Amino acid sequence: MNTLKNLFPLSFTANDTKSFLTAIVIYLVIGVAAGIISKIVRIIYG
Repeated sequence: MNTLKNLFPLSFTANDTKSFLTAIVIYLVIGVAAGIISKIVRIIYG
């Protein structure tokens, strides 16, 4: 459980629905950004 807390700290500090949804949106934005960066790197080194 400590590993999950280290990887997803916002999920464990969310006390209400608004902060939990904010954490989900932040994680989605990070995932999309990582996907875009991965695609750019794949194109460059392709």
